[in-house]
Amino acid sequence: MRSLLLTALLTALPLASCASDPVPPEQLIREQAAAMRSAIAKVVAEPARRAELLAQVDALELVLQEQNRDLNQLSVELQSLNADYDAPRARFEEALAHFRERVDARYVRVQAAHFEMVRRTDAKEWKRLVDLEHAALKAAGTADVQALTGGKS
Repeated sequence: MRSLLLTALLTALPLASCASDPVPPEQLIREQAAAMRSAIAKVVAEPARRAELLAQVDALELVLQEQNRDLNQLSVELQSLNADYDAPRARFEEALAHFRERVDARYVRVQAAHFEMVRRTDAKEWKRLVDLEHAALKAAGTADVQALTGGKS
């Protein structure tokens, strides 16, 4: 799963650099989550399982939006530290360490949502949903790139 997140981020780099007017990251994540919800409504006929899967998509979207906001906050914090000539290296390291802790916690939540969705679908259903999950993770990777570059390449 970690390699999937890394792949999503690396795949998003060229896409983000090609965009002339990038879609706001929040919107991109929302759109991908909506696509997953729509597919679940079409693919999963059983109401109870469908509701459980939709709850997992909600959880996944929440985590990805948190990641986007957190990365924007880190970007602002690092810019502020860079502007302060006297900022000690320890403050940079502290900001990055704190960010890494939050990323690790979110990673556990993404993984839990993923495995719960896999568990609640059969092979045929999951085959129709997996690409949409990957697209949502890619959208989060694009949001990461936009946050780090200020929407510019």
